[in-house]
Amino acid sequence: MNDVDRFNKQYLEQKLFTELGLQPDSSLYVAFSGGLDSTVLLHALISIETIDRSRITALHVNHGLHKQATAWEKECERRCQAWGVRFLVHHLDLSAASPTSIESAARQGRYRWFEQQLTAKDILLVAHHLDDQVETVLANLFRGAGSHGLKGMLATRALGVGQLWRPMIEVERSALHDYAKDNGLHWIHDPANEDQRHTRNYLRHTVLPLVRKTWPGITQTVSRAAQNWRDTALLLDEIAQMDLADVRHKKQLSFFKISVDDLNKLSELRVLNALRFWFRKCGFQAPARSHLQQLYTSMVVTLPKATAILSWPGVQVRRYRDWLYISSSSSDHRAFQISWNADGTALPGNRRLIARPVVGRGIKKDIYDTCSISIRSRVGGERCWLPNRKNHRKLKKLFQQSGVPPWERARVPLVYVEDELVAVVGFWYCQPFNAQDGEPGMEFILIDLDQEQNFNN
Repeated sequence: MNDVDRFNKQYLEQKLFTELGLQPDSSLYVAFSGGLDSTVLLHALISIETIDRSRITALHVNHGLHKQATAWEKECERRCQAWGVRFLVHHLDLSAASPTSIESAARQGRYRWFEQQLTAKDILLVAHHLDDQVETVLANLFRGAGSHGLKGMLATRALGVGQLWRPMIEVERSALHDYAKDNGLHWIHDPANEDQRHTRNYLRHTVLPLVRKTWPGITQTVSRAAQNWRDTALLLDEIAQMDLADVRHKKQLSFFKISVDDLNKLSELRVLNALRFWFRKCGFQAPARSHLQQLYTSMVVTLPKATAILSWPGVQVRRYRDWLYISSSSSDHRAFQISWNADGTALPGNRRLIARPVVGRGIKKDIYDTCSISIRSRVGGERCWLPNRKNHRKLKKLFQQSGVPPWERARVPLVYVEDELVAVVGFWYCQPFNAQDGEPGMEFILIDLDQEQNFNN
């Protein structure tokens, strides 16, 4: 990491075009609070002659947490108008957040809105700098984080279908202050940044000034350490990806279930590493070391007598037979009955059902084209007459034979023609509605939008 003590538009231009690979047709969004850092970023960006200002949008979030919040919003809007930059504002409602979690809720709300603004090829520029990086690393260290926490903030990462870039992550705060003075910039001062009840502020105003008296180069030292931890984290993820490929792809395509039998072929350290990666890849925060050890001991090494479950805030892990399953603790399992839409039907749990033409499988196309179709959840007692079978079988029995865990059965969409069950999506098509060899059919496909997004990220 090359730490930078001098910042100007040439540095930003070189960073954006040479290192980060800015494309001519990318729209640029700037997270703009009006403070020193984002003011410098936005000013330097509009000063680059090769970037048309029509491509730039400033995004401002009004958290409503300070009596001056509305005045700050108006000041940011006025500044963008003067600079010829498009300005968008979002008023964040934090009334339901508890006082202890309001900072986290504000951050999540901010980035959720930022993500909603981006389409493919769009880029969100965030003004995090080197001092922010050091504070992040130290805060994570004091919380007992591992290599993934100690690697600090990445210069780039996916944000929905777009990208988040931190082009100033190697620039010291003092360099940004010098740039603002040299260019006569004014910025908003948020008194919350002085409140040392917050960890980052305490580190910034009390801990780091003391440390610098003995170790004046601490900023550069911590940034180099973060790079070393980043390399370690990347290596651990490479190993985890290979291990997870061995424990899931050869049997199942779903990333949300992995084979315990195959996990037990790995060493304990590699299992724990694979499980951490599994949590993150599925969109959940990796559990604390003690919780991870509990998961390993009670569900991987030991065979539970019945279906076992472990839960932490927002996530739960179950074991059923040879498989571990991960899901949100708030998964949507409510009953549903929805008329079929030929363009695709939205289902509870952020899922979508579509149909595509096939030959020799699915339901008969003439039935699909002429009959009324509905999509329903299970209520119990359903039966399906499978091809090449002599009679109907209960779905409960079929699910048991196929190893579908009990809690997942209620989420499997059922396709009905009038009141006749014709398909169990992802599993079976029932006689006499199923297409025969060579006969045109329509196949139903369930898309889990949350899982699809995790794969893309």
